[in-house]
Amino acid sequence: MRRQTSLSQACEKNSNLYLYTLIKHLILRADLMSADMI
Repeated sequence: MRRQTSLSQACEKNSNLYLYTLIKHLILRADLMSADMI
């Protein structure tokens, strides 16, 4: 039971990290696009 909870926490942490990197890439891409427009 304890291993199950730690496993789900690890998965949650990984998905949060994935979302963070995804958003960061989107922001960087938006910055590059706006820089190209200027």
